[in-house]
Amino acid sequence: MESEWVTIQHGSSQTLQLRYRFAPFSHQYTALFLRELNRGGIPGLLRRAIQRFPQTFYPTNSFNFASYQPTGVAIAEPTAQTDVVDFSPRGATSIYNWELFFHAPFLIACKLTANQRFDEAMKWFHYIFDPTDTEQLAAPQRFWVTKPFFDMGDVEIRKQRIQSILDNVESHAPEVRAWKNDPFKPFLVARTRPVAFQKAVVMKYIDNLIAWGDQLYRMDTLESINEARMLYVLAHELLGRRPSTSRRRRAPTSPMPS
Repeated sequence: MESEWVTIQHGSSQTLQLRYRFAPFSHQYTALFLRELNRGGIPGLLRRAIQRFPQTFYPTNSFNFASYQPTGVAIAEPTAQTDVVDFSPRGATSIYNWELFFHAPFLIACKLTANQRFDEAMKWFHYIFDPTDTEQLAAPQRFWVTKPFFDMGDVEIRKQRIQSILDNVESHAPEVRAWKNDPFKPFLVARTRPVAFQKAVVMKYIDNLIAWGDQLYRMDTLESINEARMLYVLAHELLGRRPSTSRRRRAPTSPMPS
C-alpha cells in the first residue's frame, strides 16, 4: 500500500486529501502456473503464451478490487486490475515473475555452460531466447520468449541505449535515481532497462555456441568438425559483422600567411 496527497475539488474550493493505492500480494496466476507445470513440465510453464495471454487459460484471474467496496480514497494499483503477467518495475508480483521466467532459466543455462553441458544449456536458453524459432511472427520479436523482451519494439530499444539516456536524462529520472541509490545492484538497475538483459542473454548464448563448437572441433572427426562448423556459423550470424572503425578527419589547415 502506498499513500499520496491529491487535490479534491468541492465546488469552488479545493482541499488536500490522503489517498491510498493498494496492490495485492497474492499472485493472481499461482494456480495456473502450478497446473501448467503439472501438465507440461518446465516447457509448458515457461512458454510465451502463458506469459502473454494468461487470461485465456484456466483457471483465470479471479481478483476483483471492486468486491472490497473501496471508497474514493482507495484505488487499486493499475497492474492489479489487468489480466497480465506483470513485469513492471512497480508491480507487487513483478519480481517473482522475473525470477521464474528469466533469472532462474538464465542462471541454470549459464551454470550448464560452465560445466560443459552445452546441449542442456541450449534448451534452457531457449526458454528465454530462441533464434531458431519459426513461428509466423515479426522478427526479431519472435526469437524472444520472455514477455518483456518480446514486447520490446525498435523504438523502445533505441530509447534504452546509454547514449539516448544521457541525451534525455530528465525523461529517464526513475532509471537514473535507481542507479544512484543502488549502483552495485545491476539487476535492480537493469529492470528499468530490460535491453541490458537482452544483450547479456545473446552474448551468453553465443559463448555457449562457441564453447560447444570448440569441444566438438577438438574431437577431430569428420562428423564433429561439421557439427562445430554449423555452430560457428550460427554464432557468426547472431553476432554479425564487426563494426567498422572510421578515423576522425582532421580539419584542413589553412596556409600560413607569408
